[in-house]
Amino acid sequence: MGRTNGVLGDWTFDTLAWSARTLGSVGPLRRHLADRAERRLRDKSSRPVPRHPPAVEQDKAAFSLALLHMAERALAERRLGRPALRALLKTVLSDILVHRGGESAKDRFRARHQGITPPDFLAISPGKACNLRCVGCYANSGEHHERLDWATTERIVREAHDEWGNRFFVLTGGEPLAWREGRKGVLELAEAHPDCFFIMYSNGTLIDDAMARRMGELGNLSPALSIEGMRARTDARRGEGVFDRIVAAAERLAREGVLFGISLTATRQNADEVLADEVLDLFVDRLGALYAFVFHYMPIGRAWTLDFMMTAEQRFRLYERTWELIRDRHLFAVDFWNGATGSNGCLAARRCAPSSPRSREPGSGCRAGPYGGPPRRR
Repeated sequence: MGRTNGVLGDWTFDTLAWSARTLGSVGPLRRHLADRAERRLRDKSSRPVPRHPPAVEQDKAAFSLALLHMAERALAERRLGRPALRALLKTVLSDILVHRGGESAKDRFRARHQGITPPDFLAISPGKACNLRCVGCYANSGEHHERLDWATTERIVREAHDEWGNRFFVLTGGEPLAWREGRKGVLELAEAHPDCFFIMYSNGTLIDDAMARRMGELGNLSPALSIEGMRARTDARRGEGVFDRIVAAAERLAREGVLFGISLTATRQNADEVLADEVLDLFVDRLGALYAFVFHYMPIGRAWTLDFMMTAEQRFRLYERTWELIRDRHLFAVDFWNGATGSNGCLAARRCAPSSPRSREPGSGCRAGPYGGPPRRR
């Protein structure tokens, strides 16, 4: 069957979103569908793939199962509003994961560029402004006027959509919510591109009731709230009282049915805390975060220091903890350094093309960019 489009496609996914919210709370039906999907994933991972060792296929299957359980948990606990469910079903699952974005645009790109596949997603840092002054900020954010203007940022998204077939965008910074030009900012960017999905790394302190309500109405913008662990660690790096403001933001997002997660930077000081049970019990189980992204501190940006870098032993313990959570707790936890087997290798400069106001070469806006591999050929 061909891809749905136009009015029929919109009606189909609106109906699916309504059905998912209504029928997803019916335990036996939900579990039956989830069990069938899980059996298919496990069966697929057990088949030999010539280009990958068996353990790599098992890691990829574990990631897929974690995604499946994330969706089931969201349905069982009615965590998502209808707009977020529609974006999850249509844009993330159908357009991005199944159809791999705009395939016709990707085919045209390959034809023009000797078979090279364009990036699957785009990371954009629209500006360096931020209302916090976090210790060791990799972007050295603050009271900066360096930014991409609205027309340029919107053009980047539009051309990546049309020329590369992108449907998935990551907004970083600076604080994305501090980037504005007149009445336009990241919410208006998401509104202008309803068939795309945006994840933004945010400190959460600018998310008030009205903004959370707007995100709930849009459905295609997902904040990853930045924390350093619990209150003491978070406030020590981000400022006194910030942890409580993040918790308040998470409560607002959950109330409006927004799909959101958490973003953690692991340092020598907090490596054993970022994925501790106490943190996950609060943010995942009680507040409703559906995913966790983990970054390893890199010595760049504001007042960089080697003293923040994890030891080799801490990195290995974090590796074990992350995969334990993925396999046993089915938490969709992405450690961008320790989880490469789940994504066919490093994303930097292969499937991610960063763009920032200070970019001078491909990958220069990304902490991992200098370590990326060559472009992919189909």
